[in-house]
Amino acid sequence: MSEEELQNISRALTHMLFRNVPLVEEIHAKRLVIDQDLMKRLNIEINNRIYSLLYIWFCGSEEEMQELLKHIGFSSIYGRGTWEKAIKVEI
Repeated sequence: MSEEELQNISRALTHMLFRNVPLVEEIHAKRLVIDQDLMKRLNIEINNRIYSLLYIWFCGSEEEMQELLKHIGFSSIYGRGTWEKAIKVEI
């Protein structure tokens, strides 16, 4: 996978998974909590994290992949009792 493809997928996931989420947009539009500067910083931070995950997944070393898989395993049990089960939503 090329760098450009990773960047494009990362931005798309950022928009689909964060920026265009109706609740986040509502908070942002009403300026309840998130002003323009903070929204920009959040978009950059989340995009960088998604990019890093994709980079490791598609281009990373064996060591990086093992570290990612450990994190995914930890994440699967973190908050198990407090988070609602995810459901498929319209994107």
